[in-house]
Amino acid sequence: MQEYISELKKKVKSVKKSKHALLIYVLAIFISSIWTIFTPCVSYLAIPILAVYIPSRFFGENKIKKLVIAGLLGTLLITSTATLYHSNYFYTQEMTQVDSPNNILTEGGVDRIYENTEEPFNFTVRVDVDRLGDNYTLHLNISHELWTADGAEVIEESYNMSSVGDGLYYKEIELEERRYFHRFAVNYTEDGISVWEETDQAYGPMTLPFQHTLISIFVQRTPVPILVFLFIMSILWWKEKIKEGRKKSTEGLDEKEKDLEDYCPECGELFEGANVCPECGYRREKIEESNRTTCVNCGKSISKDQKNCPYCGEDVID
Repeated sequence: MQEYISELKKKVKSVKKSKHALLIYVLAIFISSIWTIFTPCVSYLAIPILAVYIPSRFFGENKIKKLVIAGLLGTLLITSTATLYHSNYFYTQEMTQVDSPNNILTEGGVDRIYENTEEPFNFTVRVDVDRLGDNYTLHLNISHELWTADGAEVIEESYNMSSVGDGLYYKEIELEERRYFHRFAVNYTEDGISVWEETDQAYGPMTLPFQHTLISIFVQRTPVPILVFLFIMSILWWKEKIKEGRKKSTEGLDEKEKDLEDYCPECGELFEGANVCPECGYRREKIEESNRTTCVNCGKSISKDQKNCPYCGEDVID
């Protein structure tokens, strides 16, 4: 089993060498993020995290450019799919009728939800006049969301309804292009007390064109995940730059240390290929392990016979 898992990991990691690697990353991000379509609140963080994690950790991709391209395309693909799903949801709702808890109001609804918006919408509800008598008023409450800089604000307007006889009331209204909800309310007097009874809220009418809804939802759902993703990628890019800087700063260090061995540890004169210093006569010999010590300052291995470390100049302590 372990061998199978190990072999599977190797195959997954080898994807980054494929010419279709970018496409595979995008599809993997999309598949792993599908669940966020149904949880919009979590998607703002979940999508960008998956867009980074899937290519870099799961497939082992370490090229920043590929990670950015795959992450952006994957994020756009999943947010576009979510936009299409939620937009379609708003235009597939069935027309329903609503009643109040005590059935004083029944069969409340609107004549259509999605059809021609150039003609007025007709809202109707039936009232139990036998229970209310004549002392009551009937209201139609229509609400919609208004988006401002501070977020969504619910705007509700109330209209008095007119009777057409036999307990049936109606109200004809021309509506602007918005997504509306409606409910009905009756105010009556019982035992000298003013009482309000309302129906449940019903969906509709939906007067916004489909393309407007698409754009609106896309604008709401896409920028935040992309900005979070770019923020995460900027941190990874910064860490990569630091790593590259450290690598460059240590390049050639072994050669430099090797060069230091060509200088006399006593006077600093160049040996010039000889084993005896031409300046002070110091004889260069192979340092036996028993005669080695470690510089307390730079940690390099040096001879105990040296007064100063040839690498950093620190005094040698016996």
